[in-house]
Amino acid sequence: MGRTAAPIAVACVGLIAVGTLTDTSFGRLLQVAAVLLFIGAVISGITITNRANPAEPVPGDVAALRPGPFGTQPAPASPD
Repeated sequence: MGRTAAPIAVACVGLIAVGTLTDTSFGRLLQVAAVLLFIGAVISGITITNRANPAEPVPGDVAALRPGPFGTQPAPASPD
């Protein structure tokens, strides 16, 4: 989707500017872009939700096997 959005946006600049790009058409282009960005922000704010996932307790044996700070496994505890 992202690969097609940029060429479509560039193609629509000519439609919004209506012919050659002048000071007036550039102002209209900025106004249309601002309105479209605002509409996109409102739609995103309404539709995007981040549901909280409930935290699960980590069993004691699994917690000891978590990777170290550089992705290395800690040495297993000696049974002494």
